[in-house]
Amino acid sequence: MPRNQGDFMRVILLTLSLLLAGSVLAEEPNIRTSSETYRDWEVTCIERGDQRQCEMKQTLVNQNNQLISVLTLAKTETSDNLLVQLIMPHMVDLTAAVNVQVDHNLAFELPYRFCNQIACYVLVENNPDMIEQFKEGTQASITAFLVNGQRLGLSFSLNGFSAAAQALLDTN
Repeated sequence: MPRNQGDFMRVILLTLSLLLAGSVLAEEPNIRTSSETYRDWEVTCIERGDQRQCEMKQTLVNQNNQLISVLTLAKTETSDNLLVQLIMPHMVDLTAAVNVQVDHNLAFELPYRFCNQIACYVLVENNPDMIEQFKEGTQASITAFLVNGQRLGLSFSLNGFSAAAQALLDTN
């Protein structure tokens, strides 16, 4: 978890800037982006002047190519800790924790941090046990509940996670 409100706002701004990069790029030619794919993970960096912000992510879409969920990791400004962000759709039950399970390991129970007009967010900073399981695992299963009581099950591939995480840590 970010240490103070200033760190929290920087994390939110980083996330929003990376999510909205496509529309900003058309308006600001002095911004450069780079992207590399590591199997099922993408590392994207945005450079503006001497500032560089990077994240790794995997996006889940449905059969109609509509966004369902995004799992991102970004390096925090103050250390090499990785901030894990799970972006979930609206209409999730905010009173029920999100369960993240890697392969057949014990699940991590994670609370929602906030919702905005785009989505609902789970943020986890500096959880080395979870990151290590992601590196060693093959699949991360996400379980959440909707407000109508239905179970929402999502699955993220961990193929390429270790290489993408190392590339992320080597940036900035």
